[in-house]
Amino acid sequence: MKKRLIALFLILALAGGTAGVWAAGAGADDPLISLSYLRSTYKPQLMQAVSSVLSPAAGSGKDVSEQILMDQVRYKQGDALKAATGSELLVLAGTVTVSFSSGAVVNTTAGSEVPSGQTLQTNSRYIVGEDTAATFTIVSPTAVVSCSGAVSVTESTGTPDYSAMADALHRLTLFDGTGSGYAGGYDLEKRPTRAEGIVMFIRLIGEEDAALASDASHPFTDVPAWADPYVGYAYEKGYTNGMSPTKFGTSTPISAQQYVEFLLRALGYSSIDRSDLSGTLTDALDNGILTQGEYKMLTTSTLLRAHVVYLSYYALDVPLHQSSVTLQQKLISGGIFTAADLSSARAMIQSDRL
Repeated sequence: MKKRLIALFLILALAGGTAGVWAAGAGADDPLISLSYLRSTYKPQLMQAVSSVLSPAAGSGKDVSEQILMDQVRYKQGDALKAATGSELLVLAGTVTVSFSSGAVVNTTAGSEVPSGQTLQTNSRYIVGEDTAATFTIVSPTAVVSCSGAVSVTESTGTPDYSAMADALHRLTLFDGTGSGYAGGYDLEKRPTRAEGIVMFIRLIGEEDAALASDASHPFTDVPAWADPYVGYAYEKGYTNGMSPTKFGTSTPISAQQYVEFLLRALGYSSIDRSDLSGTLTDALDNGILTQGEYKMLTTSTLLRAHVVYLSYYALDVPLHQSSVTLQQKLISGGIFTAADLSSARAMIQSDRL
């Protein structure tokens, strides 16, 4: 690895002595090296050279002590990736900051040096400079990061592992990805839509097969083919209404109040008759569906798909209204998944509830 790092920085030096220039604070107005040169000439040459020098072998991608290879891994809030000279990192989703006491971190996509404490741009490639030890910290609930080189991971404690919960719900046939193509395709960093909310609701009440087999219709003109059976079924059953007589609001982000209202209905604590959702979160807290920590999370942050996964996972433990039977027991009785499936899914979660 040492030989690779030496070779890498020989390449940097041959590309125009840029390690020294960056350290001196060169910018777009510095005649020593222009931004256009960095973008049009230096960057393509550098990336080709880096690819040949740091040729990664196959690996799992998340090793807490050895080399992390270029991959697509979802990390949780508070996880810290400590990277040494020559390491490379690309943020695909979420929010990540970088810190270092000396040296340099370079955004090779933009052709600029990055100050310590800055939030990284998504889809920009960063490389850790010579004699630099940088720490990349996940500050959003989740983030998808690709990295290679000498990187070690310090995992956070006390924060929810949304990715593991997504895997658990997927195993129970209650959650699918969006087909984004990276890190399981779960897109936990995105805001959920009304269409995604109704699909999760129908799955949680154990009626997805019935919805997919139904020929129920609806009056909405903004529902895509993939969501059509779910919306038609929910509309016919009286589970939900549209945002207008002809618009369901398929791509409109669903709010925390709206999704928790779906949970309350799935558990029998509310119905379609309630249109004023201002007290939904309080009702969920009072009925033990939300903890105080979850109530705070939902009232102080924007609802993400990560939160939908979290809320759905813990809703499985809640007894149905005026019953000792929990939602998970109802779904097992309905043949949605087995007790063995549930036990296997539970084993995937190591983090605590808020």
